[in-house]
Amino acid sequence: MIIIGGIHGVGKSYFCEQITEQTGLKAYSASKLITELKQEQFKSDKLIADIGGNQNYLLDAVGKISDKEYLLDGHFCLLNSVGEVERVPLDTFKQLPINAIMVIYDDVSKVVERLNTRDGIKHSEVTFEKFQNEELSYAKGVAELLCVPFASIKSESRIEDAVKEINEWSKI
Repeated sequence: MIIIGGIHGVGKSYFCEQITEQTGLKAYSASKLITELKQEQFKSDKLIADIGGNQNYLLDAVGKISDKEYLLDGHFCLLNSVGEVERVPLDTFKQLPINAIMVIYDDVSKVVERLNTRDGIKHSEVTFEKFQNEELSYAKGVAELLCVPFASIKSESRIEDAVKEINEWSKI
């Protein structure tokens, strides 16, 4: 599994679609896996009440994936029910079969504008700047702890560079 991390609205889904087209690796969305098992949709305000509890659903869903190698579009941090940045529990990542981690980042003003256009909600750039910084920092720390490769890539970067990296990782 290669985790494709990043904050809401950074372009993880689009990025995974592009990688899938060029590598043949299947992509799964952590949010979709959780909502399918939990049978409950997430709110458009991006606030998550039970971050830790949701990870149990994710672990169960990932356990049912039969693909040998795939992409998982997900998060290392989320906004909790009061809008504060909260790390996904480290135990979640320790239990996942992670081979590599790539985090997508972008200018926060662009991300906030995308979310406003997509969801009709204006998020705080200050909060999302903190969110993105923590996402990058924590993901790198998780990669170091798990001894797996890590890369961060700007949303607008050449997809070919990311494909090359992912193809190398898929051989591990």
